[in-house]
Amino acid sequence: MSGIEDFNRQRETVQKLLDEARKRLETGFIVFPRQGMIRAPTGEPYVQVLSGLIRREEPHPTRTTRTPLFATPEEAIAAWEEQAMIYATRFDPLAGEEPYTLYWRIPPEIDQWENQWKVYSRFLVSNKPVAGA
Repeated sequence: MSGIEDFNRQRETVQKLLDEARKRLETGFIVFPRQGMIRAPTGEPYVQVLSGLIRREEPHPTRTTRTPLFATPEEAIAAWEEQAMIYATRFDPLAGEEPYTLYWRIPPEIDQWENQWKVYSRFLVSNKPVAGA
């Protein structure tokens, strides 16, 4: 087996793990498909959820926090899922009168940088109505 085949096989395995983590996150929420607007359909800003870090998408000129990097893709995915769950489980999908929706701007993506791994995503969980509806 060539190095390219090994790389492709690893990528497929890693993507499958990331897809499974995404499905666990989406459980219990209405899921709004990916769209590229700067703000969610509710008018609220998205939240960046990375492996090991959550941050609001609002501009922050003095931001110095770097995205944590991990030795393995499994560690990066686990760190992303932990942060995504911390953010998303602040909202009880069964509470209140309006159901909560998970709005994706960028579904989780895994990347390797200098032989280390990170996961990046942007989404919002909200029960506010779509703006202008």
